[in-house]
Amino acid sequence: DMRWVESNVLAHAQVVAKTMEHAAVIPFKFATLFRTERSLKAMLDARLDEFKGLLARLEGKEEWCLKVYCDMEGLGAACRDMRVRKIDGEITSASAGKTYLLRKKRQKLIENIVTEKISGWAGECLETLSRRSAETCINRLIPKEAIGRKEDMVLNSAFLIDKGRLRGFMDDVDLLKEKLPGLDLDCTGPWPPYNFCSIKQ
Repeated sequence: DMRWVESNVLAHAQVVAKTMEHAAVIPFKFATLFRTERSLKAMLDARLDEFKGLLARLEGKEEWCLKVYCDMEGLGAACRDMRVRKIDGEITSASAGKTYLLRKKRQKLIENIVTEKISGWAGECLETLSRRSAETCINRLIPKEAIGRKEDMVLNSAFLIDKGRLRGFMDDVDLLKEKLPGLDLDCTGPWPPYNFCSIKQ
């Protein structure tokens, strides 16, 4: 019953968010279930030291996420450096068979240039923002079809930020937006620190 799931997921998220306003929180995934109150207490007793240490690590910090998107096709069309222009020149005077091979070579070259540029930009984002964060996490990329965007996701990262350093962190995000106009930087938060709570089963 997806209506039941949606309603209860929202309630779960609201409880976690409200708790975060007052204290560090260790968020458990929705539908983490205990059969009895006794089993819950037993888990808390067994994990007491682990949870105390984790709460101390999270105290005064917030999770902020940065997702970076790029129009890969547009970037590929813009990547016409000397190497690409040289192949373009060869194509104009080549035979039909050679033209086919040169076009394949050109396409591969552009793909490599795009990959190199994206890797460099993503690395710059991580390096810049990691200097402001206590911890950094890199997550898997989400396909654009799954999130309803035209651009490709090229970086999916999370940062555990000391609240006192948040303003500097956001200033750095703004600077990166100005410096890297070919990218769409989407910074959101604060979120429950799921990325920084390694709760074992």
